[in-house]
Amino acid sequence: MIAIVRPASGDNRLYLWAVKAMAAARRDTTSIFMLSVALGCGALLIVLNFARWDLIDVLTPFLEPLLVELPLHGLFVAALVGSIVSLCLRLRRGWDWFALLPLAINLATIAAIVLIPFNEIIIDRDFHDHRAQRERVVADVASGALQPNLGYTNRMIHLSDTYGRVSKGGNDVEVGRGGDVLRVTFFTYRGILDNYSGFIYCADGIAPTEEILGGQIVEIEQYDARWYWVSMT
Repeated sequence: MIAIVRPASGDNRLYLWAVKAMAAARRDTTSIFMLSVALGCGALLIVLNFARWDLIDVLTPFLEPLLVELPLHGLFVAALVGSIVSLCLRLRRGWDWFALLPLAINLATIAAIVLIPFNEIIIDRDFHDHRAQRERVVADVASGALQPNLGYTNRMIHLSDTYGRVSKGGNDVEVGRGGDVLRVTFFTYRGILDNYSGFIYCADGIAPTEEILGGQIVEIEQYDARWYWVSMT
């Protein structure tokens, strides 16, 4: 801790300037800390929104919210409240633009999470990044080189690592046939019970219906002539 000694006599302007500088430094330390927390929390939340489905795939839908979502969102709420309290305390001493920055960054983080279509960006990237590998799987299913290999069902195929990680939730794909029409589902979210989402290859190019999929379609989007992304419940 640095102590400032007041001169016994003479010009006190240097002394007063030093006192003000030290007081400003103490205030700036708090603002810098709040600014660092706001930047850190904001960056982590943005990364979380891009990495959420990969984290769920690794940690499962049960553990990911408890281990990642709740702690991080709780930390962000604490940072938001802290930035508001810090700003209010600073405003009692006069206006300070620097003290406003932590709150501004927290509000910008909220706006980004609300306005940026993270899911659409992730799904689009997932489709293009893994399309060639998935089409190889489809070709092997169509030729009979790949057959259902999970004992509890005749619709699921567990893929070896030679095909890459093309389906979330264990790298399993679901095969269905309506008449002679082949359909192969690659999961982007395996979910719980009937809640899932994924890319469906439809050999005839016709969008799958709820009757075919055996559940309620929440969202469906066509990505190419024979590819659809579907969210089910």
